[in-house]
Amino acid sequence: NVVALLVMLVTTLPILGAWWLTREGDNGQ
Repeated sequence: NVVALLVMLVTTLPILGAWWLTREGDNGQ
């Protein structure tokens, strides 16, 4: 189902982006 895939991407991308930003910030220490 294409709609389900799109919904999953839209909901997970912001979470992955926030996790990546916090992870990158923690790497500096």
